[in-house]
Amino acid sequence: MNLVPRELPPEARPMFRRHGAFALLDAATAAILHNTPVMALLALGAEDWKLSFQLAISSVGMFVALLLGGMMARRRKKPFLLIPGLLMVLSIYAMSFVGVPTVFLILLGLASLFEVALRPALTAIIRVNYPASHRGLATGRIRAASSVVFMTVGLGSSLLMAWTGPGKDALWMIQAQLLLAGTLLLLGLGIISRLQVHENPDEDHSLKEEHPTLKGAASAAMEGLRHARFRRYLGIALIYSFGALLYVSFIPVLLKDDLHLSYVGITLLTHVLPSLLALLSTTALGRLADRANPWKAWAVIRLGWGLDPLLMALASLATAFAPLALLLTVAGRICRGLVMGGSWILWWQVGLNHFAPPGADTTRYMGLLMVVNGISRLFAPLLGAWILQTGGGSAVLSAGALLVLGSSLLSLREFYRERRQKRLKTIESYEHSFSP
Repeated sequence: MNLVPRELPPEARPMFRRHGAFALLDAATAAILHNTPVMALLALGAEDWKLSFQLAISSVGMFVALLLGGMMARRRKKPFLLIPGLLMVLSIYAMSFVGVPTVFLILLGLASLFEVALRPALTAIIRVNYPASHRGLATGRIRAASSVVFMTVGLGSSLLMAWTGPGKDALWMIQAQLLLAGTLLLLGLGIISRLQVHENPDEDHSLKEEHPTLKGAASAAMEGLRHARFRRYLGIALIYSFGALLYVSFIPVLLKDDLHLSYVGITLLTHVLPSLLALLSTTALGRLADRANPWKAWAVIRLGWGLDPLLMALASLATAFAPLALLLTVAGRICRGLVMGGSWILWWQVGLNHFAPPGADTTRYMGLLMVVNGISRLFAPLLGAWILQTGGGSAVLSAGALLVLGSSLLSLREFYRERRQKRLKTIESYEHSFSP
């Protein structure tokens, strides 16, 4: 089956193939890593609250990304993708030799830190190597295919863990899976390292760097805060990401305690079912991102995302009626899956282009967006852990739902604010407004 969209211009197809190969291998690695909190919980005996380590530690990468966004603005992007990627590989390999749950989860946090640190460079590469008119379609198609890999590898990983059994006897299987995860990511980095990046014309690398120091890089990265539209985008993104990350670390715990699920059941509801729905919906959401104002897409996506914790909160209250609790949980997971891929491509790959002027500002603005995500990653899981301990699962899920649904309404407000402005009708029209 040819995954290359027929509408994609010929000059963008080499990018699609290498980007796609990297994304598929990265998805296989991510699928194994997404099962590691359950491994820590069931095989290594980790305490529930320690599952927040991953997001809290990875938040540091978001703040580092602010500096990197300024530093790479007028530099070549591939080193800023490959070096964090290689450090992530080393962190995954280190995890494979650790059986202590605290150290294991700290290393997982470091791997996530390096994963988010490479995102500004990848976003910039995607922007310059795909035309604006087909960027959402290309990234949506790749994300849909990645969801198949993620779903398949995640399910296979959990089946193998269930086969080996709980407790310390599973250590050898954890080691084997993590060694595989690191090797797959290393292969993906090798493929994308051969990509020819079409740098922007205004990025003359023969010139002396405008911001050679960390202080200068940070100052350059902060320039995006001068723009009111982008400040509103950051504010609503903060509400959304904080609400989404408030509860997400504890979903395996809630599924284990409330529904009494094992490796396979937890994986089916946390990864497989949402990924299956993402396969069906992500390409369409990518096209929507190309053809409509991104605020409209965000309103839809955040509505679906917010219904997930809301329905799961109701399920947490209905555990006395197990079939009803399971039905509500499945409905919530379906809502999340239908919008999950769209959220990914808008947040990480194309949505920023509706606010950042073309050129060097892409990575600077992305650095600021990642700081917002970093704030959420640092504080939301910690607050979520406190709510979980004091109010229980339904309380932390309800709090997350309130924030995410609120961000959906605010996104809809911004769509109505911009809908009469021809320049802001789509990302493509916004970028064309900078053409001479």
